[in-house]
Amino acid sequence: MLDEIGCASEQALSGQVVEQNFISGKMVWREPLDYGRALVFFNSGVWRTYYHAPYSEGDPEFPCVDEYTPAQSPPTPKRGFGAMWCDIPEIRSGLGNATDGEYSFTGAMQRFENGSMLHTAGGATVVFYDNGLWEWR
Repeated sequence: MLDEIGCASEQALSGQVVEQNFISGKMVWREPLDYGRALVFFNSGVWRTYYHAPYSEGDPEFPCVDEYTPAQSPPTPKRGFGAMWCDIPEIRSGLGNATDGEYSFTGAMQRFENGSMLHTAGGATVVFYDNGLWEWR
């Protein structure tokens, strides 16, 4: 599928990326692109962008603590990822619990004719296509 992405249509952008792994996928936030949104990569090979009110200092760190959702990460995501995971059932049911805490790194993002690529901390590249599919490279 990599040949389907086409040619680069913009310069690469470098910025902070926050990432968290889940049982069935991953959530990613990219500065400055993702104010009030996050990319969710499901292990099924599908990705989506979700929107939510951004986390503000003073908001609960773990927004949906109950008898099934402890105030610890893992298994519960916190802050902005936690708010989305708690409030958007498709994310919570699709990803399951967090398998680690969120972590940040400096990543590079570039737009192409038919999608985008994100270079991650581990040296891998995530290719996400405009048709809603994604793959590791």
